[in-house]
Amino acid sequence: MSLSDMSNKITNIQEDYATKPVPKNKRRSAFGTLVVWSGWTISVTGLIVGGTIGAGLPLRAAIPAILLGNLVLACVGSLNGYIGMKTGLSTYMLAQSLFGKSGSVIISVFIGIMAMGFVGVFAGLTGGFINSQIASIPAIVGALAFTVLVVLTAIHGFRGLETLSKVAVPALWVFAIVGLLAVGSQVAGGLTGIFNISPSGASLTIAGAMTLAIATWIAGATITADIGRYAQNRDHVLLGAFGGWIAGAAFLECIAAALALGVGDGNLVVVMGSMGSLFALLAFLVFVLAMWTSGDNNLYSFSLAFASLSNVVGGSLKNVTKEQWVIVGGVIVFLLAALGIYGQFVPFLLLIAITVPPVAGIFISHFYVLGNINKKVKAGAKGINTTAFASWILASGFGYLSVPGTFPGQGQISIAALSSVPLPITTLVLAIVLYAVLTRVTA
Repeated sequence: MSLSDMSNKITNIQEDYATKPVPKNKRRSAFGTLVVWSGWTISVTGLIVGGTIGAGLPLRAAIPAILLGNLVLACVGSLNGYIGMKTGLSTYMLAQSLFGKSGSVIISVFIGIMAMGFVGVFAGLTGGFINSQIASIPAIVGALAFTVLVVLTAIHGFRGLETLSKVAVPALWVFAIVGLLAVGSQVAGGLTGIFNISPSGASLTIAGAMTLAIATWIAGATITADIGRYAQNRDHVLLGAFGGWIAGAAFLECIAAALALGVGDGNLVVVMGSMGSLFALLAFLVFVLAMWTSGDNNLYSFSLAFASLSNVVGGSLKNVTKEQWVIVGGVIVFLLAALGIYGQFVPFLLLIAITVPPVAGIFISHFYVLGNINKKVKAGAKGINTTAFASWILASGFGYLSVPGTFPGQGQISIAALSSVPLPITTLVLAIVLYAVLTRVTA
């Protein structure tokens, strides 16, 4: 069977509305929305970020910073998810209206690559973890196995994400709680004793910790229309967004911060793996399920982005289906893992913190500040919407120039009043204001 025949067969089984609105009678339940959202945000990257925060802040400061950061994500995610619910359209179909049809190609490629970067990190982490547990299996083989699993669920669209998440998310919550309690029993004074421990790593500010928490998922909060379009109403979107980021990502990051202070390692999986065979098995299940539910969501969004791109570009690309783009995305994921993208995770997060929040800001400004949320989405102009791109470039440029670093121009802008504001919030708000003002001026 050819790739085209296989893809057509799958498409007939599950229509996923990649380039058209999701009909009302195809929307999912509140529980379906919640578990898909939670499965997306529960990821081992949360353990990495939470562990970093715990190494730099005492727990009494780390927990509020993590909760505030994820509260920002939940707010941004619910706003963009509600746009998806109202219109039934994916992020990339909406981008055609805001950025122009040609401009939406750039946005689709940009956000699609960001999503694949994360899945490449997940694949690299999974391969390394499997190799650490079973030395005879090379890391690259583990990365390949993970990529295949992610492709197999993402290729079935939202239904595949929902089916996996309904099983994986409740299990992940139980596993994480059991693991935390078990680890707490090994810490002097139990879990409450951790609040009295001072961090041993480089110190962090509250704003710095919030930036880490926000940067981890701001790309996801920007594309929540992809999940929200399957929600039945506003309350389902709010349940998914706040449940996903507060009960999902924030919960896992707080656990990691506590572990980093209590036992010197914020990675719950690694800590559990050192506690005997039973906990090692539990750790393996936590790791694989967390990576799988996050990875398939990101790959799914990538396929939606490039299905939209195919629709705009036309020609031979118009015949490439969403399912085929899932397979292409899988190949990209494996290559990124093989090239070691995990080693560049922190610079990758900084790039996201600078460039992705302005995109979310433009969506929020267009639909809420300018009052287009209850209006029919207009077809995008054939070219590029210079107002949207100017807002994106100016806000991202400000973020780049205001961050100290080794690249030319970094650290050139320093505003004392913004020093305590997380960078993603600054660039998000700046883009909201710029787009609203420029749209009014050029109208």
